[in-house]
Amino acid sequence: RNTDSALEYSKQSLELSRKHKVERTECKALKIIGSAYSQMQEFQEAEEILFEGLQLAIERKFEDIIPEFNFRLGNNYEYSFNYEKALKYYILAEQAWTKSDQLVDVAGINKSIGNIYWQISEFETAKEYYEKSLIISTELDDLHSCASVLNNLGNLYFKTSDYEAALEKYLQALKI
Repeated sequence: RNTDSALEYSKQSLELSRKHKVERTECKALKIIGSAYSQMQEFQEAEEILFEGLQLAIERKFEDIIPEFNFRLGNNYEYSFNYEKALKYYILAEQAWTKSDQLVDVAGINKSIGNIYWQISEFETAKEYYEKSLIISTELDDLHSCASVLNNLGNLYFKTSDYEAALEKYLQALKI
């Protein structure tokens, strides 16, 4: 499996980065290892490793890596249905990426935040985040992301029985 290979290579990278004291690479290896465990549904292990990496990134002031850990922690909590914690870490990532003008990441995290609000049936808030994501994705001319967010908006309108708006969003996504 690809996850198994990623995990094995990342563990080797972690070992080498610790041996040679390359802390930025150590952070990146921890991020990949934590994500692999999350994908394997080993959520507790993923959480521990991601927090270890986050702590190292904070201590070493790797400002570009910190939001990546927050995003991965959000993913881990989302996959384990802990939506309150997922929101907390997604919002931390969104704030950092917005501050550093990482628009691709901001668009993606807004979609992820929208997905959490969808899961907890806060559809109006989900819609707001989807629309933020759509605006940024449109500005970036990221057609794949636009189609994905339009589909999410279609699903949201369908779920809330606004079938005309749902159809409109689905058709917009299909045109892309």
